[in-house]
Formats: sequence, structure tokens, C-alpha cells
Amino acid sequence: MAEQNRLMSVWKFPLKVEARQQIPLPQRAGILHLDVQNGQLCIWALVSPSAQPVDRTFHVYGTGHEIDGNADIEYVGSAQQGAFVWHVFVEAPAHE
Repeated sequence: MAEQNRLMSVWKFPLKVEARQQIPLPQRAGILHLDVQNGQLCIWALVSPSAQPVDRTFHVYGTGHEIDGNADIEYVGSAQQGAFVWHVFVEAPAHE
């Protein structure tokens, strides 16, 4: 059976400036970009709107903050917000 075409869309997800937080993203979401929009730290991801949401764990660190070198995290990007630069990482998904 041929795979059906999946409709994809780009969605924005706001992040808090916190060391660790969970954000529900549609399964297999691909993170495209990180930036500050209207004073809010955000990521944009390519998603399948019909996919089930899964909690993804994000970490936000300021320049000079300690980062656990043993953590299974992937770099997302960095963004400047006023005098601060935030560096965002995401934990590997448990299973997808």
C-alpha cells in the first residue's frame, strides 16, 4: 500500500527561560529555527498537524551557565534577548 501524502505545517512554540521544561510537540516534529519574537523566546518546527503530541524536554542556558556534559541533549540554537544570549538544547525523544 502506498504511503499517503502527509500535510505538513510550520508551528511556533514559545519557550520559558528556564533550565528545564517540557513542551508538547507533534510526534516527529522537526525543529527549524530558534529566535526571540516580540520579547518571547520561541522555536518553530515543521509538524504533521494530525500527529499525536509527545512531551519534549528543552533546556535553556545563558552564556557561562554550567551544562551537564553527561546529558543526552542536542543543540537547537542560540538567540539574543536584550543583554542576554540564550542557548537552547532538547533531549532526545524517548521513542518515536
